[in-house]
Amino acid sequence: MLRTFLLITLLFLQFSCGTMLEQLVQEPRVSLANVNFGETNLKGTTVVFDLEVFNPNPLGIPLGKIQYDLQISGLSMISGIFNKSINLAANQKTLVQLPISVDYKSFGKSLDLLWKGITGRGQQTYSLNSKLHVGPFAIPFKKTGQLKLPKGF
Repeated sequence: MLRTFLLITLLFLQFSCGTMLEQLVQEPRVSLANVNFGETNLKGTTVVFDLEVFNPNPLGIPLGKIQYDLQISGLSMISGIFNKSINLAANQKTLVQLPISVDYKSFGKSLDLLWKGITGRGQQTYSLNSKLHVGPFAIPFKKTGQLKLPKGF
């Protein structure tokens, strides 16, 4: 009987503390500020997504990792995990750059996409599906837009 009481009490404390933590710590908000091309060479290019992460809390919290899947014209080009610990300052927006390297070989999935990039007619639809791991939260973030491929891409 005492064991059951202790077990129920421990479970109650665990769930109430988890709920209290969620009430004390607010989930940060994520938005896309910009999309740029980074280094480009004969093997591939880097697409840099500038994410603005607003931390509404009175204390800084760590951004542990970002899981991502980049799709271009409906085709998944690359998935991965960006592991870079970044401190999100209290009550501020922090610019987080998510560089995603794309190997030109992955465009073998779509000759049309490659041809449009080479001829400079390369405005393509992209979709970035990601999950930011911030403190106790796993924040899903999805953004779709138009990506103007540079000529010769």
